[in-house]
Amino acid sequence: MSSKKKRVQTQQRPIDAIREMIEDLNLQISDLTQIVKEQKSEIRELKVKWNARESLEKEEREKLEREADKSWFWAARTSE
Repeated sequence: MSSKKKRVQTQQRPIDAIREMIEDLNLQISDLTQIVKEQKSEIRELKVKWNARESLEKEEREKLEREADKSWFWAARTSE
């Protein structure tokens, strides 16, 4: 017989393993929730910027159309 003692391994109880797993999942859920909140905020900001850009482009198009209409009017009057 050998004089070495066998190391006794303590086995984790199934309920402890489940608790640990649930804690890990709760942390993952918390992290993902924070990521989703940040992305929603970024999307909101991008929508505001996009709408502002579209509004400016629309105003610019309308301005160019008005100027084109005025130019046509004056060009028609001078050619008579």
